Amino acid sequence: MLIDQWQDQGATTYEADIQLPGGLIPVKMEYYENRDLASARLSWSPTGGIQPPPPPDTGGGQTAMVIAYWLNVRWGPGVGYGIITTISRGTVVGLTHRNPAGTWARIILPSGATGWVNASYLQSTIPVSTLPVLTG
Repeated sequence: MLIDQWQDQGATTYEADIQLPGGLIPVKMEYYENRDLASARLSWSPTGGIQPPPPPDTGGGQTAMVIAYWLNVRWGPGVGYGIITTISRGTVVGLTHRNPAGTWARIILPSGATGWVNASYLQSTIPVSTLPVLTG
């Protein structure tokens, strides 16, 4: 636990610093609300000059950024396929292929793993419709 201020109080800001390893890290935030105008916000940023990892190498250099708060990465191009992982807003991914309709894009994650996401949740350097079609 980093901050423990479970009490009645006016609007207050609390900050804490913590060193975290790379990769996915579960975060849990709880807040106390007794009456009117409760609010809570959690944010984080790298400190000490640490830079985010470079975009994944896609060979062709086509990339996209996730614009959804959370985005499921699936085994195939559709909601009927299982979820491999979830990525968050701002994640930069490589683009490799699309489904015939152009509604799903095959991506390369920063880890090098591949999967499929709904193309409407990506802001890409090129139209997804120009990617080669991958079927099957």
